[in-house]
Amino acid sequence: MKWAAMGGLNDEKLIEMQPDVVMTIGNPGAKMDHYRMLKEAGIPVLINSEWVERTPLARAEWVKLMAALLDKEELVNEKFAQVESEYARLASLAGKAATKPTVLSGLNTKDAWFVPGGNSYMARFFKDAGAFYPWQNDSATGSLPLSFEAVSTIALQADYWLNVGFGGHDTRKSIIAMDTRYANFKAAKTGDLYSYNRLVNDQGSNDFFESGSVNPHTVLADMIRIFHPELLPNHQLVYYKKLP
Repeated sequence: MKWAAMGGLNDEKLIEMQPDVVMTIGNPGAKMDHYRMLKEAGIPVLINSEWVERTPLARAEWVKLMAALLDKEELVNEKFAQVESEYARLASLAGKAATKPTVLSGLNTKDAWFVPGGNSYMARFFKDAGAFYPWQNDSATGSLPLSFEAVSTIALQADYWLNVGFGGHDTRKSIIAMDTRYANFKAAKTGDLYSYNRLVNDQGSNDFFESGSVNPHTVLADMIRIFHPELLPNHQLVYYKKLP
């Protein structure tokens, strides 16, 4: 499939191929004008909006859409039920932890520090993994743009710092080199920094956003292993890794 200018699809090529369906990513409330040519040619367009879901399991359940398209509903329903059950078991296990360590997420940018909203899927992961997330009572479902100062007040005492590291910045030293103020954070001092970059291929594709989407129980197990290692002593991290 060839791409047209400005990152759009080559509609003429698609129409020539006559696919049974075209799946795209977008907001469920978005207008479909961009796909007018395809619709007029009788090609159905499905918008995959799993990314707007607020919980890990809700995102994973979108696999049932693919199951319907591929006539694999019975198999996928069975697999999803297993994922759902294991996720619930792990969340219950983490809920029994004696303490709830504080977790910080992400990095500062030139515009703002975008932290997960309290009603976002990442905040739900933190909650279900038995961690205290400082913005957990916020109602935002996306990201919250905050100043460095607003976040650093929390970061100075946060026990763990997750979702850091990208590209060539995947070590504690390289993260601190981006902003020397990071060195004052508790997690930076103790070395408790983690990224979800354990499974990244040579092209930069990150499996956290691929298989991790349909295996939220494994992502949750990673987090529990980080926050409460005594609860899952035999679990080996799959998607997350501790920054050296």
